[in-house]
Amino acid sequence: MRVRGQNGTKRSVEMELMADDGSWVGVGNVTIPANAAIPAAGELIEVRYLYGYRGGSLFQPVYQRARRDLTEDACTVKQVKYKGEPEALAA
Repeated sequence: MRVRGQNGTKRSVEMELMADDGSWVGVGNVTIPANAAIPAAGELIEVRYLYGYRGGSLFQPVYQRARRDLTEDACTVKQVKYKGEPEALAA
């Protein structure tokens, strides 16, 4: 995920992912724990979640850590697991 920006004075940030056409789409907010620094806009973060809603947000996102080892190419909507849709089987 890429951080779109901080939510005012709260300890949460807006998240976004890259769509197939290269545009960035919002996928909701995630709370940043008190023991972690609040990431700045444009930083990449790792977030665990239960599932996503197509065209919407991630359900129960949990901040894991900053990801300085990845590039924006790793932040695509293709990685989202959507509720009610079967996962692709490994070959």
